[in-house]
Amino acid sequence: MSRTEGNPFKRKEVRFAPKRTTVIVLSFIPHLRGYFSERLEILQVCLLSILKHTDRPFNLMVVDNGSCSQVVKYLVDMKQKGLIQHLLLHHENLGYGYALSMAFQAALGEYVAFSNDDVFFYPNWLSNQIAILEAFPKVGFVGGQPIVGHPAAKLAPTIASQLGLSLQDYTPPFEWVKEWAHSLGTTLEDLLSDPYVKGEKLYLLRSNGITAVTGCTGYQYTFKRALLVDLPPLLKGLGVGPEDQHWHQAADNRGYLNLNTVERFTLHLGNELDCLDHSLLEEYGIELPSPWRSLWKYRVRKFLNIIRTVYRIPKLSQIVKFLYQKLRDFN
Repeated sequence: MSRTEGNPFKRKEVRFAPKRTTVIVLSFIPHLRGYFSERLEILQVCLLSILKHTDRPFNLMVVDNGSCSQVVKYLVDMKQKGLIQHLLLHHENLGYGYALSMAFQAALGEYVAFSNDDVFFYPNWLSNQIAILEAFPKVGFVGGQPIVGHPAAKLAPTIASQLGLSLQDYTPPFEWVKEWAHSLGTTLEDLLSDPYVKGEKLYLLRSNGITAVTGCTGYQYTFKRALLVDLPPLLKGLGVGPEDQHWHQAADNRGYLNLNTVERFTLHLGNELDCLDHSLLEEYGIELPSPWRSLWKYRVRKFLNIIRTVYRIPKLSQIVKFLYQKLRDFN
């Protein structure tokens, strides 16, 4: 074995210095059919809103959990343009826990801001979440939207009392709760009757001039990287849902507050872009690489839903059938 010359970079100083925050997005879009038919556009909305509306220096890390070739190509293009600083491409789906454990250990910032790949970020989201982390005496995770139905809200009154913080009853705006239910693919009635939600109370609390709401969103949150040493590993065998609740409850049990911003700084999109979502993108100047594809699909889906609704009205469907038969007879 031999070499022609010494490695020219062997003794050169590496000047890379990580930003104070690592923003991590976990993506998994195995194909672009059915449930996933618009997920690439939603991933694009997520990343573009982060790039446009993050108001503190950050490094962007995307962890892809075995997505299809179209998604991987988009992410690689973003990396080559310098918009993604760290890109982890897994050949297969490692599961939520393994993927996040790897990503959180790889994050170099003092703060870690995690997000699922179906979230829209409003301007100044990061500074407002970090302000809560810095203002309160013992905080685990901070989300960007007051929501109902997260277990992390349950122990907050006890922890707040131990920290000498007073509580004030809080009710999130009705429209936010309605949109939250819609993004989960459920009705408002079903959401409010859920065991986690029924009878749940949220509270405002204040520390060092900053106000927050008890609870924490599971789909997006920011935390101090040092928190990792005080929490158990994620439940690596689980899929999306139970594992972040397990982790936030572990923070609860160790006396950490899990909080949300009072103002809404994140929006859970779900798996389809509707008319309101397109209006939101237009309002904030977020341009998708293929905007008409998504808008066209939404309009077609809306038209088909109207047809189904009309057809399910008994008398109306009979009239439609009658007219259809008459037209056939006429021909």
